[in-house]
Amino acid sequence: MLIRGGSRMSAKRHFFVIALILTFLSTMAATGAEKPSILPIKKWSTSTGTPVFYVYEAELPMVDIQVIFDAGSSRDLMQPGLAKITNEALSSGTTTMSANDIAAAFDNVGAQFSAAVNRDMAIVALRTLSDPKYFQPAYNTFTEVLTKAHFPDNEFKRIQKQTLNLLEEQEEQPSSIASKAFYSAVFDNNPYGHPITGTKQSIERLGVSDLAKFYKQFYSARNSFIAIVGNIKEEQAKVIAENLSTHLPLGEALIGLDYKTKPDAERNRHIAFPSSQTHVLIGQTGISRKDPSYFPMVVGNYILGGGTLTSRLFDEVREKRGLAYSVRSQFSALRDRGPFIIELQTRNSEANNAIKIVNDTLTKFVQVGPTAQELNSAKKNLTQGFILRLASNSAIISQLVNIGYYQLPLDYLDSYQNNISKVTDQQIKTVFQSLIHPTNLITVTVGNNAAEKNAQTKPS
Repeated sequence: MLIRGGSRMSAKRHFFVIALILTFLSTMAATGAEKPSILPIKKWSTSTGTPVFYVYEAELPMVDIQVIFDAGSSRDLMQPGLAKITNEALSSGTTTMSANDIAAAFDNVGAQFSAAVNRDMAIVALRTLSDPKYFQPAYNTFTEVLTKAHFPDNEFKRIQKQTLNLLEEQEEQPSSIASKAFYSAVFDNNPYGHPITGTKQSIERLGVSDLAKFYKQFYSARNSFIAIVGNIKEEQAKVIAENLSTHLPLGEALIGLDYKTKPDAERNRHIAFPSSQTHVLIGQTGISRKDPSYFPMVVGNYILGGGTLTSRLFDEVREKRGLAYSVRSQFSALRDRGPFIIELQTRNSEANNAIKIVNDTLTKFVQVGPTAQELNSAKKNLTQGFILRLASNSAIISQLVNIGYYQLPLDYLDSYQNNISKVTDQQIKTVFQSLIHPTNLITVTVGNNAAEKNAQTKPS
């Protein structure tokens, strides 16, 4: 069984699709015709009330199906790691099939099954050929795995041991250590604050009954939506979605969680680690995915640190001073306010200097905003690069998941480039001044003891 997410198209098809779309849109604009939909998304609900998002894509003889649940790690509450380990264990057995049976059933028809969890959602996915002789058995197995999951004790213990081994490996990775410490400092007891993989203590305390309870509570029709992309007609997609949703327990749509941050959170934390480099994370809470300031934030962050080789941070930290190989900033916009993060690695002896340069650069950007040249360049790069997000079936279904989970409008993709183009320098300045507070940033450093005091540096 192949466990991996998404698909890749050939380079030839990749560029052909992009060129075709760009040519088509240019022709429509030149003739004054009504601008077509970039991605013709169909939406409906099954008899259980489960939303379905569908795109017909006949270029490849493939079908991608994903069922998305409001069952991310933020639903773990006092059992960190439970959402992830439950999701991983779905293919460990059903009421009639063993893990080996499931693997063989997918392998026999060349299908790919995958499952994944982030802080907001859990995803269960199938990629298979659209030919009925391959599609039907793959779909039948997928449906059974999704709706009749059983958690054999021996399989649970195997996954539990693998998770504990992974946690041990993460303790030897400065990036993992820094990330866990950063999320804990920023979010504290907020559900976003604990690690997706869990902790050694929380994983050791889990049992099969915990997985079964979580599965029963969260993997339900009214707590999910379905995304379908590929060489499959709408009528058949409706039958597939109806069958999937009616075989799930009905359940209830869950209410939101109480997302609060600790007002007196520790601002600076250094973790000693025997390495020649110091891993640095600087940031705070950012915005939610549905925040009205989303597009000014996207453009502003691209200028600040999102544009890999063109950002201010890259210019100040690497190009001018050679303090790091790379430096980037990111707003992780989640259902509620996700984190704003600046990340870099630098020599232990330069950690103090690098942190100061980052803080000074951020402070100046918040106070003054972007230049006209930076703004125009960012908007051009973002709008021109946007079409790459639709260049494969896996990319398309990722967009459907984004639209479905965060309840974005169906014309979100059609209006994306226009929304980016409308962003002004004043909007960026206003948004960053309302969101970012340079004197209250949380700084986490992981590296040699010599860098222990580096995290105390404040912006000048």
